[in-house]
Amino acid sequence: MIATKPTTPGLSVWELTYAEHLLVWAIRHWVDGRQCWQIVEREFRDSCGASGGTTVLTALGQFLVGVAVHGRRTIRIGYRGYPGVSPDEMSLLELIAAAQADEPCRVAARLPWLFAMPERCEARDLLAGIAQPLKTCGLMLPLRDEGTEPWTELSRPA
Repeated sequence: MIATKPTTPGLSVWELTYAEHLLVWAIRHWVDGRQCWQIVEREFRDSCGASGGTTVLTALGQFLVGVAVHGRRTIRIGYRGYPGVSPDEMSLLELIAAAQADEPCRVAARLPWLFAMPERCEARDLLAGIAQPLKTCGLMLPLRDEGTEPWTELSRPA
């Protein structure tokens, strides 16, 4: 399930790269019933070419349907015009960035957070359908958590 409730923002949409902002904008429009969708389509065509833009938006729509149908939990998406980026939106961006960077371990670690059974809806293929066309047209998403270690190393006493 996908919900459009604002949460405490971590980042502002203005702190995102163009590619990240474009995806958050498209996701919010899609979740909101594809209001003014022709504007989203035009922006993707301008950024990725006619076929690339269509490919990305089709894959994005299929991926979001997969999240709605096979999702592990409710995903919080900001409403159109919301200035913050929800933690769930950032996690989606990080998942797409990991797929673009050919980081299968990161993808494998993040998919179960989103899907109860990722293989059931071919989540990896749908993810690649978003990530690779964006990469081909030069819209790379940064790996924002790169270099951070979520663990503490313990050393043995001498």
